[in-house]
Amino acid sequence: MRGKRWSNKERKILTEKYPDLNVSKKEIEKALPDYSWKAIKKKASRMKLKRSKKEVEEMKDKDKKRKTEIKKEEKKVEVKEVKKETKKITEIQEKEVLKIDSKNRKNVRIGFMSRIDYGSSGFRKGLIVLATETFKKGKDNFVILAGGLVSYRALKSQIPKVKDKEKREEFLERITKDLAMSIPEIRNEDGKLIKIHIVTSPAYDGWIGEEVAKRLAERREDIRHWKAGGDKFPIKYINKTLWVLVPKKAVWMRGDYYSTPVERVIKDKQKQSSQELPDFIAVGGFGSSIHKPQGEAERPYISLPALCRLEETTTSENQIGVVEMEYIPNQKEPLIRNYNFKDLVSQERNNIDPPKDASDLQKKIIEVIKEYGPVSIGVFSDVIGVSEEKIIEVIKPLMEKSHQETWSGMSFDKSSERYGFNMNWLQEKLHYSYPEDGTEDSMVLFSCPHSGSIYTDYKFIVDYMPEIILKRGVNLLVGAGDWVIGLAHDVLVKGEVYGGFNETTQEQLAAYTWGTVILKVFKERFEKALSQLTEKPSLDELKKIITEVLVLLVYIPGNHDEWSKKPGFTPLTTFRLELLRFLTRGIEKILKEKELIISGLMDIVETKIIETHEYQLSSGLTLGIFHPNMARTKTTSIRPQEVLNKSKKQINVSGNFHVAEVVLQWEPELGQRIAFQIGTLLKKSDFEEGKLKTVDFGVGFLRIRSLKGRIFMTETAFYGVVSDGYLNNEKIFSDLLKKLGIDKWM
Repeated sequence: MRGKRWSNKERKILTEKYPDLNVSKKEIEKALPDYSWKAIKKKASRMKLKRSKKEVEEMKDKDKKRKTEIKKEEKKVEVKEVKKETKKITEIQEKEVLKIDSKNRKNVRIGFMSRIDYGSSGFRKGLIVLATETFKKGKDNFVILAGGLVSYRALKSQIPKVKDKEKREEFLERITKDLAMSIPEIRNEDGKLIKIHIVTSPAYDGWIGEEVAKRLAERREDIRHWKAGGDKFPIKYINKTLWVLVPKKAVWMRGDYYSTPVERVIKDKQKQSSQELPDFIAVGGFGSSIHKPQGEAERPYISLPALCRLEETTTSENQIGVVEMEYIPNQKEPLIRNYNFKDLVSQERNNIDPPKDASDLQKKIIEVIKEYGPVSIGVFSDVIGVSEEKIIEVIKPLMEKSHQETWSGMSFDKSSERYGFNMNWLQEKLHYSYPEDGTEDSMVLFSCPHSGSIYTDYKFIVDYMPEIILKRGVNLLVGAGDWVIGLAHDVLVKGEVYGGFNETTQEQLAAYTWGTVILKVFKERFEKALSQLTEKPSLDELKKIITEVLVLLVYIPGNHDEWSKKPGFTPLTTFRLELLRFLTRGIEKILKEKELIISGLMDIVETKIIETHEYQLSSGLTLGIFHPNMARTKTTSIRPQEVLNKSKKQINVSGNFHVAEVVLQWEPELGQRIAFQIGTLLKKSDFEEGKLKTVDFGVGFLRIRSLKGRIFMTETAFYGVVSDGYLNNEKIFSDLLKKLGIDKWM
């Protein structure tokens, strides 16, 4: 259903008055003032209400066309041998359930955009085109625009007075027409339209955005208008529910940290809603990019970047782009892909070429505007090094040159006396090209396994971690510290350490569990590599295969590991030595099974186990690993943002807080940067239980695409399936009693 939901009273009025030919059109419109005649006729048609002979004949014609179209569609399905029953082409998709046109597809993809801000100086039609191209390429099932269809702030001064109904109608129709032409249709591989669902924000869109969204839904069959302020999207195919929320009040737009306004919107919705919580939440309107898993947060959520040039920004507005969410069967939380468009927007003036007949001095003037933006005659003179008179002489004919395919034309602002490019051309004609090539990096991230603890999920580590690494095709493991539980703060006497393990034993256990993960992955990949050979590999070939299939582990110690410094020991020394020995012996066994032998195996393994806080990836991107000795905060993005402020790396992985969150931040020098805060592999801890805190259990996955050292796509996910039960120190005691035969006397 589109727009305002019809009440029972309104349906009754329509049923009584519409079929009665003695009741005039004006009387019906007066009885139903909230609806246009077009909307009334449409509702009557759905309710099978007939008003005239002519209308009856029209309905018959429509039925004939519908049957003809259905037959055509059925023939297409027969040719493609698709067993699934097809929908009627003219059938309007009901709001209650978002039906996925899957056609044997296992995954479901949803495209998100927010803040196109029509009417503002930041509006860019080229960004909308790029967004729809991205959604089409990603084969998204449907698209959601979450707030910011228009900029009410920019348009409110242009609104005709209420009494001038004709001009106000023309005003709204002009906006609707412009947006209908600016938002391209998206068609899937079969040529079917992909639905675009619009949720307007009272804070950003105001009543104008809501009215325009309704009109767009009437004008275009692929557009649906949902409840202003946020709505619930049930998704039938994957049996999931999605909340799409946007700010209702302008005060929500203020916040010192990215997560502040986003979580305020979520919390307010949870308080006022009587509905069950959804499986996932998407929050639009704030121009930020956060990905938070379920755990500390009652439900996982993302915040959405803006799809406009950010002119007057608040603290949280930093991101320009779109997001794609992909649900994979049997995976609790989805993959989140964030496409960064801010590099393109920051360099948009570079897409402007001088007119073909421009002189050398005119070309220099254009280059100055590209670098500095709108400038005065004096600035042109100083930068180029020619007199102001000469600048005035050549800039006048340049102003007269009309815009071309790649030439925007010039504009002059009288109030500031500055010359710049034509803003209308930038808003309407500029085309953005998203990078097609680039380098890909992927990694699995973890922190705080706390080996030796009774609460560590060892089964998840040795059984599920190899599956995640293999499934995601990862060659890099990043460990952000706290490999052991340690012995400080009386954790031993409190019963949190299993079997009274000292720190040496704890480090050995860490080496053997993570060594098992690496060996399981190595074995599968090594056997696959051998199966592709036609003969036994040479020594050099064997070394190359081992080097390629053996996972790289980059790690740091955490504060629990460094407790061993106090008595004078170097943290994780035992861990490293035991891990190297364990991996070398494990690989030797695998080689022996294949009747292969190699010398210098330990040397190869040593190159794959690296302790460092800084690492450079093959793509040239820089990685920083952090384990701050700090506590978590109520404002969830504070710690990731502090890491970004401290670090000068593009990829920043941190642990220690036992809660997880991804925060993206764009900066002119480094471009897109990511702070990936990891949770823990403890099912719980007595410390956090005593503080009434929840932990985020699991590991993180990160995939990045970059070009020339600039990140243009990030894909993030969280994996964490907690196994049942804990290790029990009391069982050690009871087993001893059984072994000695004492239990029979008890």
